[in-house]
Amino acid sequence: VPEELAGGIWVLQPNAGRKLADSQFLQFDVVERVVSVYIGYDGAGDPPLAASHEFHPVTLESPLLVSDDAVESLQIVRASEVTGTVQIGATGSAAAAPAQQAYVVVVVP
Repeated sequence: VPEELAGGIWVLQPNAGRKLADSQFLQFDVVERVVSVYIGYDGAGDPPLAASHEFHPVTLESPLLVSDDAVESLQIVRASEVTGTVQIGATGSAAAAPAQQAYVVVVVP
């Protein structure tokens, strides 16, 4: 686990979800503290659309590796100083090339 993501809350989805394209697939509320929200996604496609916050590409100190030979590691985008409702579209919401892996969300205090 990359150091920046240690201690975070991990939100996983089944890999079968990689074919979904809903614009509002995942929603959660951040209350009582400010957090950073990271999305690890398959670089074969684009990051999922996020209606609630602006996500920017970041490079972690070590890669977020996956156990799929077709996808060595996940690309990362982050929204900082997040509060309130977070809405993220499905893996295919960005209408990019088909992803081999569904994305993962990590919420870090």
